[in-house]
Amino acid sequence: MFKKFLLIVIFFSGFHSIYAGVIINEIFYSPTSKQWIEIYNDSNDAIDLTQYKILDAGAAINGHGISLCSGLLSPNSYAIIAKVPEDFSNPTFALCKSALGIKSTAEDTVILKINSETVDTVLVPEGSAIGGDSFQLINGSWSGAPPTPGVENITSSNNENSNESSDVENNSSNSTSSNSSSSSSKSSKKTETVPLKPKLRIIAPKVVFINTPFELQSEMIGGEKGKYFWNFGDGNTKETKDVETFSHTYFYEGEYLISLEHFPKNLSKTPDLTAEVMVKVVPMSVSISRVGDQKDFFIELINNTAYEVNVSGWILSSLDKKFIFPRNTVILGKKKIILSPKVTNFDFLDKNNLKLNDQEGQLVFEYGKSLVKPKVAKRTTQISPTVSDSNISTNEGLVLEENIIPNEDLLAQTLASNKDNISYLWTLVALGLISISSIAVYFIRSKKISNQLGHDFDILDE
Repeated sequence: MFKKFLLIVIFFSGFHSIYAGVIINEIFYSPTSKQWIEIYNDSNDAIDLTQYKILDAGAAINGHGISLCSGLLSPNSYAIIAKVPEDFSNPTFALCKSALGIKSTAEDTVILKINSETVDTVLVPEGSAIGGDSFQLINGSWSGAPPTPGVENITSSNNENSNESSDVENNSSNSTSSNSSSSSSKSSKKTETVPLKPKLRIIAPKVVFINTPFELQSEMIGGEKGKYFWNFGDGNTKETKDVETFSHTYFYEGEYLISLEHFPKNLSKTPDLTAEVMVKVVPMSVSISRVGDQKDFFIELINNTAYEVNVSGWILSSLDKKFIFPRNTVILGKKKIILSPKVTNFDFLDKNNLKLNDQEGQLVFEYGKSLVKPKVAKRTTQISPTVSDSNISTNEGLVLEENIIPNEDLLAQTLASNKDNISYLWTLVALGLISISSIAVYFIRSKKISNQLGHDFDILDE
């Protein structure tokens, strides 16, 4: 019995050791639309990240699933779990997708789990990594620093550690004077650190929708504060100071080149850094495709585009009722979502008044106006075989189609026909009166003339 218990303990301890080797190494959470988490596999086994979940403020109970991984996470390797994996071109690391929802304006806790077991937990303080920085695990401590996706988090502290070890070796073999020289050489090594070359980057989605605001942000790495000039390619421009997040809206379909220039001083005329990004603008096409009946009045929404649509903050309304979609609600391209009446509180009486508005209050779809009117039905008449004296011919298979007009349309046509008939009758009456009048005048004039001709002659007796 003891041996069986020991085997179970060993099995589960080994099982847990695999999970214990997977840690959260870096968190990029601002802006929220571009969030990603770096995972490091410190175990000796390849890891399937699709078996894991990430919990944050956006999904604190059930967590966010991990999908579309480019491969397994190899031992001693890094993986990036991104909200927008397309932001990483030609990655040399495992790349996955997840609908992250880490808070950027308040403290949050990020948890990595598998099978309800917590693997790693990171407390992310408010403002710990903003302005283009990420929250990184460096030498056992978490701090903000320029992002290093897919590679080791490195700072000048690594140089300090290596120099300290060399100092210990010098102390064991040299005198006090040699210690002072080694410390001076350590400080000189710090000054020899090559500074990062300043980089300017535009953070923006690759695909946006017509009449739908989207988030834009500039990212400066290793540079100084200054003035930014934006050109959105649609005739609109904008000037900002320092790194700033704002929204922009395109009103027409097409591809637009967004350019960004950085000026080190307000009076500078020539930019020292530039960046460009192409944005594709497509029509928005989300509709209410189906609703339920009196027993179960569900509401089905369909995304008719090939791109995922974030409907967070959208409003589904009917007269005095309203349902607001919670944040991080996404409809994938060419997919549907079904809302239960237990969630929306709508019922069958709301059917003809359902409206869908975006977060700006603009009407996206109105279900009542989309209801298709009944089409004109067709009745088929089978002609019976006919027989003639000269020959016998059968009209087999000959079918005549005649339109059956709905009662309301038939009534309208009858009224229109009666109106036309009345007009026609009045015309005939008028023509008849004119004809009778003309004939009467003719006969009166003829009689008068004949009388006058009779008095012009005298009869003479001879």
